Amino acid sequence: MNALANAARNAIALAKPKKSERLLVVTDEPSMEVGLAIYRAASKKCEAALMMIAPTGQHGREPPKAVARALLDYNIVYAPTAYSLTHTNAIRAARNKGGRIATLPGITKQVFIRGMGADYNQIHSFGAKLKKKYEAAEWIHVTAKGTDAWFKIGNREILNDDGQLHQKKYICNLPAGEVGLAPKGAWGAVTVYKSPFVKKGTKFTFEKDNVIGCTDPKFKKMIWAKKTRRNIAEFSIGTNPKAKLSGNVLEDEKVKGTFHFAVGDSKSMQGTVTSDIHIDFIIEKPTIYFDDKEIMREGAFI
Repeated sequence: MNALANAARNAIALAKPKKSERLLVVTDEPSMEVGLAIYRAASKKCEAALMMIAPTGQHGREPPKAVARALLDYNIVYAPTAYSLTHTNAIRAARNKGGRIATLPGITKQVFIRGMGADYNQIHSFGAKLKKKYEAAEWIHVTAKGTDAWFKIGNREILNDDGQLHQKKYICNLPAGEVGLAPKGAWGAVTVYKSPFVKKGTKFTFEKDNVIGCTDPKFKKMIWAKKTRRNIAEFSIGTNPKAKLSGNVLEDEKVKGTFHFAVGDSKSMQGTVTSDIHIDFIIEKPTIYFDDKEIMREGAFI
């Protein structure tokens, strides 16, 4: 079995599909090679269907209405697409109806093969331990080159994105591997050095639950167009030991020893803000404290 087919088989195995279940793969031309591999693997386990869409052109933009309706009729959904469908009303509605959903925004063949080669039982158990650390704390303090920021945990739900697709109403990325939340607030500054969305060295400043400063004029203009786009939507820590910093956000945010924050929609993270974007920024080699307990030093877990 070739590497792509094996990765697809691993992806389907996470959902543990029953013969009686229906599975839908939604893909587009840039992601079609991975989408077809997942469809072929799924067809051997249960009733499977494939839907092609045009790239939506923006992360968080709703899929066509016909696709949104179709999502409600399937038990399991895989969405390898160029732009993220994760933070859309269509995906949330499918999950709320009981669907198990894996989104693969910006997936490439190599990222898929590499990320699905991880031990997902290990990712699950490590993530569960990290989740308990979050739940015991009130604040997260992060420092790195050009970064010194605080994120408030409060009573927000902690999400372990560990690929356990057999669970009802479960949504994750594939490759999986991060633990995080929609913070109740954020203060301080974060500097981004590697991102397809902003210039190298872009500095974001936070206050309460919003971005109040951004040194990249083009990106600042875009997020200042709508208040919801400036929402601090996510703080998460990567937990996938097979993921590498490749310039692909889907993979980069899963790299063990990194953290990322996002702006825009937080509803899919159990937050309160709906937005038309959800954009992640990855920070390398951070030092992280949960309250006064150091859990990571320059990218190495303590």
